[in-house]
Amino acid sequence: FKVLGNQIEIHKKKLRNV
Repeated sequence: FKVLGNQIEIHKKKLRNV
């Protein structure tokens, strides 16, 4: 589940970057 949390964080960071 750690990988899932990491992927979600990356996605959130990408969305914030936009």
